[in-house]
Amino acid sequence: MTATPAAANYNRPAEFDALLVSYSRLLWKFAKQFKRTYEEQEELVQSTQLRALEKWRNYREGGSFTSWLRFLMWQSVTLENGKRKPKEVSDRAAYRKCTEPNQEYAADLALAVSRMRHSVPLQKLAAGYTQGEIRREMGISRSAISQMVIRHREKYLGVVREAG
Repeated sequence: MTATPAAANYNRPAEFDALLVSYSRLLWKFAKQFKRTYEEQEELVQSTQLRALEKWRNYREGGSFTSWLRFLMWQSVTLENGKRKPKEVSDRAAYRKCTEPNQEYAADLALAVSRMRHSVPLQKLAAGYTQGEIRREMGISRSAISQMVIRHREKYLGVVREAG
């Protein structure tokens, strides 16, 4: 049986739900900063809670739950005001987003990356070197190493997108 985007929330821990409920008062406080009427505030709190339940996997345990909720609320306000349009997400991307990484996905990614010419600076960054150390070793300027890293990251991201 394949997972659907809605099914991704079935394994959400009860502790997360309890934590979200315990922060309801704080959400109301934040909502007062963004909206004037009670109805607008209520709608914003509910949309933020819904957004948190949908994106619960994005919360880093040990991170600031308050900051994460405030960011989600800000996103809701921004989308509502029309300053930013939500991205259209394909069914395949939505499915990928809601499922855990699996061996097939990892194999596709490994195959795509193996077909690329490897970048020494990115390999060294992945190994824990700093840009400064790589720059000194290669004898190039700060801007040159930054541009090289950006260029190679874009290439990798393009390959990953094509593989996905």
